[in-house]
Amino acid sequence: MRRVIEEVDAAKTSLGNVLLYLNIITLIREPLF
Repeated sequence: MRRVIEEVDAAKTSLGNVLLYLNIITLIREPLF
């Protein structure tokens, strides 16, 4: 069971990184367009 929780945490972290990356791209693109 513990391993499953670790996998979920890892998935949440990678998902959070993707969302952060998309937010940064949006912030950079806003002034350009």
